[in-house]
Amino acid sequence: MIRVSTQPLTLVVVGLGLIGTSVALAARRRWPSLRIAGVDHPEKLLNHIVAGVCDLASPDLSVVTDADVIILATPVSTILNTVTDIVRLRSARTLVTDVGSTKRAIVAAFRKAGCETFVGGHPIAGGEIGGALAARADLFDGRPWLLIGTGDTPLDARAEALIRDLGALPVWTDAETHDRVMAAVSHLPQVVASALMVTAADAAGAGGLSWAGSGLRDTTRLAGSASSLWESVLATNSDELQPLLLRLSEELRLMADHLAEPTAVRRLFDAANLSRGALEASRSDAIDKPKVTDVT
Repeated sequence: MIRVSTQPLTLVVVGLGLIGTSVALAARRRWPSLRIAGVDHPEKLLNHIVAGVCDLASPDLSVVTDADVIILATPVSTILNTVTDIVRLRSARTLVTDVGSTKRAIVAAFRKAGCETFVGGHPIAGGEIGGALAARADLFDGRPWLLIGTGDTPLDARAEALIRDLGALPVWTDAETHDRVMAAVSHLPQVVASALMVTAADAAGAGGLSWAGSGLRDTTRLAGSASSLWESVLATNSDELQPLLLRLSEELRLMADHLAEPTAVRRLFDAANLSRGALEASRSDAIDKPKVTDVT
């Protein structure tokens, strides 16, 4: 049995992309002798064994049987498709958590399956370039890691200790709040950046894009994200994201109709400046207040 602040004997990471491999590297940094097993496509596994990221690799979930901790780091749709097998194969003592970008569907699926040792998770870390080659042990250092629960149970204590050992700051919330806030601060920016990149490229043409300065590059950084990671995220949070996209389209249409009016320009830019200041201030607040029940 895992106890708070002690090393698990075996960690199984399902999905060895950017986040999953970074989890393995962070765990190896914290516990050099930890036994780490990875689950992914066969072509990925050999490289991880050679690089010393994993001690054991498997193309299927059979290795979760002896795990003390299982971390699911695949796309949301894959997590949902493996819930039944994870619950069937895992030991009753095994802490199961995930890194999915939406939480309601995943939490509901594990509850329906009767998994009492599941704690939903979502590290607020990563980048627009995915894959194991971009992984690093310090990816989560000082970053919030959202956990779904109250923070007041022995299971919560195990999950919180694990996240702290990986270098992150545990932040407790509920699945509904998580998905509502992530729709605004993560999913909306992703869709907007992608749509902006397509619109700008179509208008400027291949030659015109070479004239772009840092403004377009900064605002479209997320446009490099892989669709395979976002398809199920958007699908499982569409009810929260759709109203925000419609609200944004109304804001843009209003601006399009009043581009020559200084008052309208000032209204938008002044409000944006205030909100941007609040965003910058929130960085220090997240470090000062790492344990809360609402991430708003």
